[in-house]
Amino acid sequence: IADSAKMHFNIGLIFATVEDHDHALGAYSKALLLDPYFAVAYFQRGVSYFIKNDMENARKDFDQAYQKLRGNQIINYQQLGLSFRLYSCEVLFNRGICQLYLGKMDAGLTDLYHAQKSRMTEEHDVIDQAVKDRGKGYSVFSIPPFVIFRPPENRLR
Repeated sequence: IADSAKMHFNIGLIFATVEDHDHALGAYSKALLLDPYFAVAYFQRGVSYFIKNDMENARKDFDQAYQKLRGNQIINYQQLGLSFRLYSCEVLFNRGICQLYLGKMDAGLTDLYHAQKSRMTEEHDVIDQAVKDRGKGYSVFSIPPFVIFRPPENRLR
């Protein structure tokens, strides 16, 4: 099997599920070496950095994920085999939370306000409350457990 960014990304997700974020970071980094435009890999690597309390690297990865969205509100990974949509508001929210933890109040609140304006689903309603609470005590959005890239049915035959 050839190395693929999706494969390393899946390995990262599995390590993250069992809370081995050091190995998850390594797997996400390998995925990004193979595909430097892989927005959701930056997003999930940022989540692992956040959980490890490395807010500066988390912020940088959420920033990279936001840049890789290239102005789009959403990237739907469904057709690529991942049952997940990456929303710009979630990326901005995560970056904002990191900024707040880093003591960058203005930048953090600005990200939260922009996230609030670009909400798209009911799950994003939490952003309103986070803005009211100025981000205190909030964690970040992440891919749900047990969601991984799966090859399309026609490729399995």
